[in-house]
Amino acid sequence: MTIKQNGGIFGRNPSFNDVTIEGELTFDGDIDVNSDLKVSGDLEVLGDITVNSSPFPEVILKDADLSNVYGRIYSASGNTAIESDVTNQQAGSSLILTVDGDTKAQISSGGNLTVYNGNLVIGTSGKGIDFSATAGAGTSELFDDYEEGTFTPTFSATGLTVTYDSQFGGYTKIGNVVYFRIQLGTDAVSGGSGAETLRISGLPFSAGGVSASSGFGLAYGAATSFADAKWFINSGTSLLLYAGDGTAGSVFSDWLGTGVNSNRIYLTGHYHV
Repeated sequence: MTIKQNGGIFGRNPSFNDVTIEGELTFDGDIDVNSDLKVSGDLEVLGDITVNSSPFPEVILKDADLSNVYGRIYSASGNTAIESDVTNQQAGSSLILTVDGDTKAQISSGGNLTVYNGNLVIGTSGKGIDFSATAGAGTSELFDDYEEGTFTPTFSATGLTVTYDSQFGGYTKIGNVVYFRIQLGTDAVSGGSGAETLRISGLPFSAGGVSASSGFGLAYGAATSFADAKWFINSGTSLLLYAGDGTAGSVFSDWLGTGVNSNRIYLTGHYHV
């Protein structure tokens, strides 16, 4: 049966075998297809395609002989594609994300995720990589932070004024552990007293308290009267300095030398936040 332009179909509940349409076919209502719908040419859809299959929607694209499943889904701009890549049934399959013609990410049939020419970005603070499948005995198996940076350390005490000729701090934070390195040297010092423990302040993150931080170590000093001092993080963002002569006494702020190129100190360590 052939339906030509300006023609029509009359009667109630007509039934056809093959139908050829030479012009446009317009429907004002729904089309219900209870069997397969095969289109041998191009299918142009000017609106949305909604798939409501159960238990979940599925779109399958096959090659000409129906042996391999493959396909691409593009954005409206035509720049982004999700592609299922199957060269043959024995080789396995992968899911490929392509942007502007360049492959950006690929998930292999074995579940490995490969990112090309970019980074894996965790978009929400507190989220990360969950290692809970390893079933460890710890309280958390979420790797939720990594950071590198610098900070500005200072000798700190009430009334202390310092001019520096060397002042550097660098850190790497991995999860809840901060690894740091400090170099300080002074050109002029005034103020300070023999009643207040000298601190090195300016750490990039606040320590988690005495029992939680476990931050302590040795500091190498040159041109200073407290060479090889010990440092300890009580809490907060400061190191407390103690004498390295075995007395366990505090290094007081009036111990700082006042001359040029004095009080050069180097230390490295880590603490918990």
